[in-house]
This record gives sequence, structure tokens and C-alpha cells, in this order.
Amino acid sequence: MDSLGQKRVVLNYGKPTDEQFNLAKVFKLKIAELIDMLEPLKTTGETARVVSIAQTELETSCMYGVKAILNG
Repeated sequence: MDSLGQKRVVLNYGKPTDEQFNLAKVFKLKIAELIDMLEPLKTTGETARVVSIAQTELETSCMYGVKAILNG
């Protein structure tokens, strides 16, 4: 039986299908596009800070999205 920590990091997610891996890759590429779209907006001060926060939140969303895809 997996511990809570092992479940959260998807230690044993079974055998995802090729379709799931392909969907995860497409999802990651879409998130990467959004992160890249924000990068030129990093100027100085407050704008740079909120862009960095947005990029971090996109990375977090990507991790959860991939986890959902591979657990599905």
C-alpha cells in the first residue's frame, strides 16, 4: 500500500497508455507556450514580479495537469 507521499508524487501510476503520454506532452507544450509568452513582459519592478509569479503558477498547474492525465 502506497503512503500519502507516494500517492502525491505518483510513485506507482501503473502503465500509462501512449495516448496518455502524448496528451501529457501536448499539455506541457501548451504550458511552455504560455510561460514563453509572458517572458517578454518582464521589465522591471512590479511587472517582473507578477510575471515571475504567473510563470511559477503555470509550472505548478503543469505538474498537476500531467498528474491528472497519467492517473486518468
